[in-house]
Amino acid sequence: MNTDKAHKFTDLIREQVLKSGSRNAFARELGVSNATLINWERGNTTPDRESLIRVANKTGYTINELLGMIDPSVEPPSVERILRELELLPREDIARVIRKATDMLIDG
Repeated sequence: MNTDKAHKFTDLIREQVLKSGSRNAFARELGVSNATLINWERGNTTPDRESLIRVANKTGYTINELLGMIDPSVEPPSVERILRELELLPREDIARVIRKATDMLIDG
């Protein structure tokens, strides 16, 4: 995590700490230890998948945006790839995707 984008992630964590009032408060909101949060701030470690989801929910960023901050080599999936994968799903899973996409559009 030695890139400018990685610094953006650590800056995001620091910004959220300030918004939450303290490191302990933000760590509690995310369900992680204070030590874990310090390691993220310093760029020593990165969040696991579940923690990354909680950071995304708290900050309003998508998982892909956060992953791009942590590892610039991570590219978001293309629309074409998503559409190809959708074609492989059963109808009920496609319906779930449509409901989620609709919710995302409505909620902004």
